[in-house]
Amino acid sequence: MHQEDYNSNSPPYNCPPNQTFWLPAMVTIHQHYVSVSRPRGQSFRWVVSHLLMTVCSTSLLCWGQSPISQVPTGTPGWQVWPKQVILAGPLDGAQMQLLRYHRGAVQDWTRQAQWRSQPAGLVRLQATGWLEPLADGNGYIEVEAQDFAAKVPITVTGLSRPPQVSFRRQVSAALAVGGCNGGSCHGSPQGKNGFRLSLWGADARFDYFSLTQDLAGRRVNAVAPAESLVLRKALGRMPHEGGVRFSADSIPARMLHQWIASGTPWDHDLTTPPELRVEPEKARLDQACRTLQLVVHARFPGETWRDVTRLTVFQPNDPTLVRISADGIVEFRSSGEAAILCRYLGATRTVRVSYFPQRHDFVWKAPPENNAIDRLVMARLQELQILPSPLCSDSVFIRRVYLDLLGRLPNVEETRGFLASSDPYKREKLVDKLLADPQFAEFWSRKWMDVLLANQKRLPKDVLLGLHRWWQKHLHQGTPFDEMVRELLTAQGHTLENPPAAFFTIHSTAEDAAETTAQVFLGVRIGCARCHNHPFERWTQDDYYGLAACFARVERRNDLQFKPSGRRQPPVQIISSKKEGEVLHPVTGRPAAPRPLLSAAPFPSDQDRRVALAGWLTAPDNPFFARAVVNRLWFHLLGRGIADPPDDLRDTNPPSHEALLDFLARDFVEHGYNLRHTIRTICTSTTYQLSSEPLPQNADDTRFFSRAWPRLLTAEQLLDAIGQVTEVPETFPDFPETRRAVALPDSLPNHPFLSAFGQPPRELPCECERPSEPNLAQALQLVSGSTVHRKITAEKNRLGRLLAHSMSDQAILEELFLAAFSRRPTPRETQLVLDILARHAHKRAAWDDILWTLLNSAEFLYRP
Repeated sequence: MHQEDYNSNSPPYNCPPNQTFWLPAMVTIHQHYVSVSRPRGQSFRWVVSHLLMTVCSTSLLCWGQSPISQVPTGTPGWQVWPKQVILAGPLDGAQMQLLRYHRGAVQDWTRQAQWRSQPAGLVRLQATGWLEPLADGNGYIEVEAQDFAAKVPITVTGLSRPPQVSFRRQVSAALAVGGCNGGSCHGSPQGKNGFRLSLWGADARFDYFSLTQDLAGRRVNAVAPAESLVLRKALGRMPHEGGVRFSADSIPARMLHQWIASGTPWDHDLTTPPELRVEPEKARLDQACRTLQLVVHARFPGETWRDVTRLTVFQPNDPTLVRISADGIVEFRSSGEAAILCRYLGATRTVRVSYFPQRHDFVWKAPPENNAIDRLVMARLQELQILPSPLCSDSVFIRRVYLDLLGRLPNVEETRGFLASSDPYKREKLVDKLLADPQFAEFWSRKWMDVLLANQKRLPKDVLLGLHRWWQKHLHQGTPFDEMVRELLTAQGHTLENPPAAFFTIHSTAEDAAETTAQVFLGVRIGCARCHNHPFERWTQDDYYGLAACFARVERRNDLQFKPSGRRQPPVQIISSKKEGEVLHPVTGRPAAPRPLLSAAPFPSDQDRRVALAGWLTAPDNPFFARAVVNRLWFHLLGRGIADPPDDLRDTNPPSHEALLDFLARDFVEHGYNLRHTIRTICTSTTYQLSSEPLPQNADDTRFFSRAWPRLLTAEQLLDAIGQVTEVPETFPDFPETRRAVALPDSLPNHPFLSAFGQPPRELPCECERPSEPNLAQALQLVSGSTVHRKITAEKNRLGRLLAHSMSDQAILEELFLAAFSRRPTPRETQLVLDILARHAHKRAAWDDILWTLLNSAEFLYRP
């Protein structure tokens, strides 16, 4: 990191700014191989220290009607919800809600309001706004708060009839609220302590059998319901590894008790999940209010809306930011934005709630806007009262953009020329120059090869090289990305002659091809739906196997005439399409119909399935493709996706800037799926060019791009950078023609340096396979590894060349700084080095120590 981008509040830099005592301290570390305590040296000690060390109703007849509120969310004034309440049965109930909207923010008055029923004995009203029936009849719920008053009509019926409990609608939901059928409890494939349930109640018949018949039915006791094993354990009345799951007076406990007391009746198995409504669906809380009551209603086909708030599972995307009670009360621990998944049976809805206290002393200082990205990002920051950092220096920009676009550092001549230029458009011109460089295609090809799992475990070496060259050629030529993806997904022929066909050698089953296609090109992690409907998202087994069916008719034949040379390699294949082949749905046992995600309509039967899929996937109106691609590009350029992780776009992982993601996706399509256009738009934006130096107003921001976020160079970048600074490039015996690690066609698991710094083995189609956290192996490589030592001490490296030309110490130091940091040393740094050199009898040894120090500094190891 350049020192003007340095701040003590910005991890991993823990030392005070504007102090340059790090150089002698680092040299001492190198000489003695021990850690010393010097102020500026803390940047490397940080590396070393860190390297050495995630309802209510019980009636099947009618649970209550809740007409959709006619007051739109966000309308100024008061809003009471629901507008009408119908309770049917003694175990029914409803949650009331009172919100006040003011200046775009909302205050929850549910617990501050006065709630009364007229007549008085009609319902029991709690201060929380929860009500339960007491007598049949009609009346009103009166609510008062400040100058607001309203009446809500209420009807209570069915109290004279015995309570009825549905196993599927209430018991299964109650088990989900208690977490009993979760993946870490009895919903795991092995169950817990001999008791197994289906995950989140996906198989009601199986769960009914487990509760009532398994182990001779000992888990329920219809004669003495309170003594039932399932209740005693859930209520904490006997030892239970899972602890207390709910209280005795809670809705889930009462549902279970009544169901057992009624003789554990079975009802029809519902196959259609209900429609779900959550109020409010989106809210920005007022600074005086950290809490919000959510109300959830469900409606089954042909029925009325029913309150299911206390039979709903609430799951925030960030439990460290918000906590949410079983009653649906959201409470923020600190300022931020949260997505809350509300799940009832198979239906889910996601609510977005934010809490950013307004600061009256906040003054917005708008940086220059270069394009639409800046307008959208800065509008969001202004709304959240987060000031952006200033623009980065030219030294930081040239180092940043070279690393991001070419994967390498700028050389000394390139840096001198850029720093000396007074052209006001030199940054834009540099971006254009780098995008046209062949090294751009070399570097960015590797990103796609990584997530497509192209390695020598799956492909013969010659096929792998052909696929790598195919990616490079099309990226360099600027082929529209939708054309590339269509060609990849529909490829046929000999994999040596038509490299993209190797995609189907890599993915040898329809399921593997479907999962990688969804994650890489749609940003959807659909693998969970292979065994069951996704418990947290919309994806079902129908979606999974419908997508897999698109690849069911891929035929793979080994070319027996081609024998790969050298070590044992996978066979060369010929890929074609056949007229038969199906994927069986595990639930129905029938062939799954090939169809798009989230669609019940299959692809036309007279069209090649892969052609139909590729056409749908790359269509301009596809809701996933363009968003997934631009989000991945943003991730690679700014270190974090607009929706992050970048390959996990879902309702419970909302983008930090929805409008920005929409704009980039639309702009990508309008410009012919041109990757270079989108990358150029991002790199020329003020947002991309912000400094990493935090301000008091954005020090806590890690999500909204108010400043750049330093990140460790990738394994390949770091190896190339060390080789470039020392002028001792690495050689790769497996790929002798490759001169840069970032251009390698495959990962090298046996290379100690690349392995230590996290070169991905290409086993998962996920950016997460490349770790970003430091570890002990990295520390050992930097401190005493043979790779770094060999390059620093090489006789004819950069130091050897400079010393052989009898250059002055100041000139040598300037070149080293320009090569490593893309900047010149400060006067303070220059004087420190000169003092060190004056105290050493062996000049080359002293320079070796200084060079080692530069290569181990945080400024070198991190992309600024």
